[in-house]
Amino acid sequence: MKIAMIGAGAMGCLYGAYLSAKNEVILIDSFLPQVDAINKNGLIMLENGHEITFPMRAVPSKTDIGTVDLVIVLVNSIRTFEALEANQSLIGDHTIVMTLQNGMENECDMNQFVKKENIIIGTSGHSSEGVGLGKIQHTGSGITSLCAMVPSSHIDIQIAALLNEAGLEVEVTEHIKRIPWSKLVVTISFHSLTNHTEIRSVM
Repeated sequence: MKIAMIGAGAMGCLYGAYLSAKNEVILIDSFLPQVDAINKNGLIMLENGHEITFPMRAVPSKTDIGTVDLVIVLVNSIRTFEALEANQSLIGDHTIVMTLQNGMENECDMNQFVKKENIIIGTSGHSSEGVGLGKIQHTGSGITSLCAMVPSSHIDIQIAALLNEAGLEVEVTEHIKRIPWSKLVVTISFHSLTNHTEIRSVM
């Protein structure tokens, strides 16, 4: 499958690396030093005490690479519309577009460029951080939850199989609104706990 990852940050690189084993994955980002580093040295991932290099292709945003089978959006949620507008050439009649972003209502921005039947809303239980240009550290694993905007399309089942084949644990749900709300609650709880810990450490 030909996959375009819009957003070559820590999470985009993580999913791109896993999927690249059996698919053609192109990383797309507007930050040119990141694009250049990946093309020059490959994508480097630190995981379980090991350093793994994935030979991958990265291109600047707005580059025409033709239509793809799957677009995964992993940019900051406030940049969803901007990112898809700049990369509309990726999307054909049968292209599936999936969000794994934090934030609410990303699918509304996506729906302006792709029909509902081709949209998947998802969340990730993984965590990853950038540790240099073209280099990430996989800091935590979890379940990737997927839900098709139109359940009868069954595209979430298709993409779940793709992710499972790449070694990523997946669950498919029909509760379309529960996915972003659940992730929002977890994010708020995590940051509240972190802030509380930081305050106690200062006292």
